[in-house]
Amino acid sequence: EEEKGLGRSYITVEAAKSEYLTTFTPAIKAASQDEQVFTDALALLVNQGEIFASSGIIYLQPDYVTRLLKPLVDHRLGRKFLQSVQAQLVLQTEMADAEKTAAIAA
Repeated sequence: EEEKGLGRSYITVEAAKSEYLTTFTPAIKAASQDEQVFTDALALLVNQGEIFASSGIIYLQPDYVTRLLKPLVDHRLGRKFLQSVQAQLVLQTEMADAEKTAAIAA
């Protein structure tokens, strides 16, 4: 279990909704515990870019998700990059020079 007062990077939508209904609304003495208020607030925060929600998970630090995904969508990691990796791997193997040259050219 997570200790009180420590931040978290993500929470499931269901856990956030449960916390909203059982902890937050009673604490502010809300007149009603309407789930639509939670849904609207979640949509507003997502649209403003404050949080990122996908597949039932709310990411509370959207910059963290961006840092994770950035290398996966980098257009520079195309053919040239893969060729350089292939060349480095070939050079590290124990092949005859003619075989290395042919493998790099492939």
